[in-house]
Amino acid sequence: MPAYPIYISLLPEAARGVIGQVHPNTAPARAILEKEGFSWRGSVDIFDAGPVLEADTDQIRAVRDSQRLPVRQLMGDLPAPTLVANGQFDNFRALLVAHEEQVSLDSAALDALQVSETDRVYTVTLNPEDNRSWR
Repeated sequence: MPAYPIYISLLPEAARGVIGQVHPNTAPARAILEKEGFSWRGSVDIFDAGPVLEADTDQIRAVRDSQRLPVRQLMGDLPAPTLVANGQFDNFRALLVAHEEQVSLDSAALDALQVSETDRVYTVTLNPEDNRSWR
């Protein structure tokens, strides 16, 4: 944290002009976050003055659309790409299942998630326009 306030009016015009802007190399990341439900509410980072993107948890698409399902139900075909997480706070594990068109959780995936066939996991497709469900 700066020891003293930074007066924007004292900054050069070039510096003032980029406050709240993202670097062109990070514009795709911002677009992904905005597609997921994040938005800029006017706050900027104290170190680089870039925009701080925020979202209410229930408005984040990956959270809102995730499903808690039995592992056995996911051992068949899944839409790809799919994000699968064990949901354990202290031992969180997640993986991206992004093979070809036919995807399923195999024993290696279960080991990586540290779950068994009798557990439940959280899952969400990474393509919001793909509304297929496993229910």
